[in-house]
Amino acid sequence: MKNLPFQVVVSLATLITTSMASANAQTVVAQMDFDHRNASTEKVAAQGRMINELWQQASQLRGIGKYSEEITIRSQIVKLQPDSFLAWYWRGDTLSSLGQYEAAIASYDQAIKIKPNYLLAWFEKGKANHKLKRYDAVITAWKQAVSIQATSEFEQQLVQTIIPKKIASVLLYDLKRYSEAIAFYNQVLEVDAKAASIWIDRGTAFYQLGRY
Repeated sequence: MKNLPFQVVVSLATLITTSMASANAQTVVAQMDFDHRNASTEKVAAQGRMINELWQQASQLRGIGKYSEEITIRSQIVKLQPDSFLAWYWRGDTLSSLGQYEAAIASYDQAIKIKPNYLLAWFEKGKANHKLKRYDAVITAWKQAVSIQATSEFEQQLVQTIIPKKIASVLLYDLKRYSEAIAFYNQVLEVDAKAASIWIDRGTAFYQLGRY
């Protein structure tokens, strides 16, 4: 480099310095990006652990019947998991246990909005409406429930016997819609022909129609 013109030497030195600075800058940026991603991952993991703890607390409180304390936890969970149909469903279930049926229905509706074919949410929504004596709303919710494909043995029992029997009872005793009630009693008897109470209620419906 002794024989190189001064301007060339300066240019080469500047180029080398600039390249080194650029490489260092890229290293710093890459490290910052890694640190940011690492921090984000840790934040997500910490939130996940907190949510799991809240679910466990809510379950424990439910087990000992402390619904007022449980609903506080359930409300925290839906804030952290607003897109979880289960979070909304269990919040609704807790509110029902507290006798807060309007609020319970609102939570069930949120669960249904996220998962329209969630059979249990429709069933519990019907039960909450029944507590409020909104019988037409009860029938609507329960008819929707029985139209959903069961995915477990319990849900199959709900769809085949439990809910149809409840629908028939509301139609018979609350809405006085006897012909519709008979249709649902017939549906139950197709599954359980030995259900004495169903034969009795079915007979009551026929009696009310004057069909002795």
